[in-house]
Amino acid sequence: YVVDEVVDLSNSSSVTYSDLGNAQSIIIAPDSLLAAAHDLADLERTTGIDAEVVSVEYIYDVMNTGNPDIGAIRKFLVRLYNDYEKLQYLTLLGDASYDYKGQLPGPKSNLIPTYHTNASFSLYSSYITDDYYGYLDAGESVNWFVDDLDIGIGRIPVRSIQQAEQAVAKIERYLTATERFGPWRMNALWVADDVDDGWEKEFEVVQDRLTKELDTNRTELNNIKIYADAFLQESMPGSQRYPEARQKLFREVENGALLVSYVGHGGEVGWATERILQLEDINAWENQTALPVFTTITCEFARFDDPNRVSAAEQLHLNPNGGAIALFSTTRSVFATNSTYQLNELLNRNMLFLDQPRLGDVIRTTKNNNISGDKIKFSLLGDAALPLARPEDGLVFDSINGVPWDQFNDTIKALNWVQIKGSIRDDSGQTLTNMNGRVWLQFYDKAQNVQTKTNDNRGGAFNFTTQNNAVFKGLATLVNGAFTFEFRVPLDINLSLGSPKISAYASNFERDFWGASRQHLIGGVFDGVITDTEGPNVSLYINDTTFESGGFSDPDPSALGFLYDESGINAVGLGIGHNLSLILDGQPINVNDYYQSAIDDFTRGKITYPYYDLEYGEHTLELRAWDVLNQWGYDSIAFVVVDSDKPVLNQLLAYPNPFLDEVNFNLSHDESAEGGTLVMDLVNNEGRVLWHKEENLTLMGVETALPSFKISEVEGGRPGPGFYHIRVQFTRNIDGKSAAIQEKLIYIR
Repeated sequence: YVVDEVVDLSNSSSVTYSDLGNAQSIIIAPDSLLAAAHDLADLERTTGIDAEVVSVEYIYDVMNTGNPDIGAIRKFLVRLYNDYEKLQYLTLLGDASYDYKGQLPGPKSNLIPTYHTNASFSLYSSYITDDYYGYLDAGESVNWFVDDLDIGIGRIPVRSIQQAEQAVAKIERYLTATERFGPWRMNALWVADDVDDGWEKEFEVVQDRLTKELDTNRTELNNIKIYADAFLQESMPGSQRYPEARQKLFREVENGALLVSYVGHGGEVGWATERILQLEDINAWENQTALPVFTTITCEFARFDDPNRVSAAEQLHLNPNGGAIALFSTTRSVFATNSTYQLNELLNRNMLFLDQPRLGDVIRTTKNNNISGDKIKFSLLGDAALPLARPEDGLVFDSINGVPWDQFNDTIKALNWVQIKGSIRDDSGQTLTNMNGRVWLQFYDKAQNVQTKTNDNRGGAFNFTTQNNAVFKGLATLVNGAFTFEFRVPLDINLSLGSPKISAYASNFERDFWGASRQHLIGGVFDGVITDTEGPNVSLYINDTTFESGGFSDPDPSALGFLYDESGINAVGLGIGHNLSLILDGQPINVNDYYQSAIDDFTRGKITYPYYDLEYGEHTLELRAWDVLNQWGYDSIAFVVVDSDKPVLNQLLAYPNPFLDEVNFNLSHDESAEGGTLVMDLVNNEGRVLWHKEENLTLMGVETALPSFKISEVEGGRPGPGFYHIRVQFTRNIDGKSAAIQEKLIYIR
């Protein structure tokens, strides 16, 4: 077609073409999803851009006499881009399918088509791309390697209005929820597949090369490395697995991260032949307000045009309770080449260094600066106009122990008392005195050397460094743009001299800032006198502080530990046997990374550690803690895991017991204002029911009084003295689920 071809755009019942003149962002959606599209446009406007919605059916009407055609959409965008010169972002709200004509059985999913190559039967040559819509200058067509993208394009691959509403609600939480702020925005996860063949060592090399660069140029970032071959491989029937790597990935995403990057093998159902990411993990994530952007250098993870399968990337993006806010991912097989790996580097660099980047800026800039033939196989699943939740620069450290930061020349030693002061500054260096909120400080010991395990005896060991051993993690009040932290350095630091990493995150829950430094030295031991001779006080609970040892839990409980020590808690992780440890049924887990000091009080702190899929039945749990002087304390509890779908009847109390004439009952439970049917039976040692009572009852609070029993109510006269059992069953009205409990009674006369 000719770009300046005259097309009459004046006749529209749903939108006026001239209304789009100021649009920086266009959302195209089918008529069935327009309500959600307008909600998304409203959200985009709150971020400072002009956003408008256009129906794909309207585009077909005015550009192609009502006939669905991918060229009609592109022709419309060419006209809009050249007429008004404002368009920067395009978001396609709707799924696509290779079944253009809807000839396959089942629901139709080609709501907004994507470009398909003619070489559709080739595993490596075939591709799909939404880039087709982004080459809008005169003379540009489908020359992916010469032309530059003019707009950033994203797709939200929903198939129904319910999915669309959930996707928009997820974006709304990312942009507006108060809980969205937190130090999770300083975390980046770098995941690499293991080495099954010698050349695959480059997965680790590529990731580590980028993290080394970021350690220097983006020091604020907390780089968490999950290189599969650094974990122990376990053999299972027909395959190998990395359960510790998979678990760490799951927990770190659940805790929240700004970015997640993966390099390695993959497909439409997950990552790696060892399945370090599986569909069940993707759909179990509940990180609703701490959503990362994923980047994947793998094959077909985001193949969104298959009408018979929802790819893993789509499920990750569309999980309504968590997962990813967006993905830069692959829709077909890609080659492991330097230019393909460069896409990973460019995507992540652009997210971290572009000025206030929106996701459409990231993918447009990346593709325009990469020559890989595989770049057309990368798509953005997400809103192209969405700003990345990257904190602003401006948090600075002002002093250590009263000495200006740049003038402090002493070495920070084990057992030293440390005071750090800082502030939030604008571009001119002035303190933002209107900033009041919270500051999180992370003081990390020197970097550690780590070596991969060469589990498959391929490629040789790979050496890399991590810097995740926390000397101190604290929380302080931000007052008029300034903050102060105080703590004592643990004895268990690495005593050799080296540079710590000190980073902090601040928020007033409307804006947030980050800052970091590696300027000073840590090492050696303070030789003064410290009078603390007692270990930490430790209190351990399940789920909340009302828990009492022996109580009940669902299969996915959280362990809560509260700790106090006048010198502070040791969570460094270097001293042998001095880790903060949770011991479940005799199996210890290091929970140093889950410890957080109380606000403005380094002597108190808390750990919250989630467990998943515990077996039904009885369990024991112990929390061991050490203070910075290596004095220890602990607490231990027992709990019972029960089916969380059923009512939980914790205890049946009978009193007086033994009894003469009458006995009363109190039932403790987990029901809250649930109505149901109560059945009570008194049973003798032969199993014969002597007394039966049934009534409707609402269980209130955590304990409910039940009907009492009088011995005179037994038909046939008083039974003989001895042992009896009272059985209680409660059945909920709402779902018919029931639970039972019994207690021994002693009748005397």
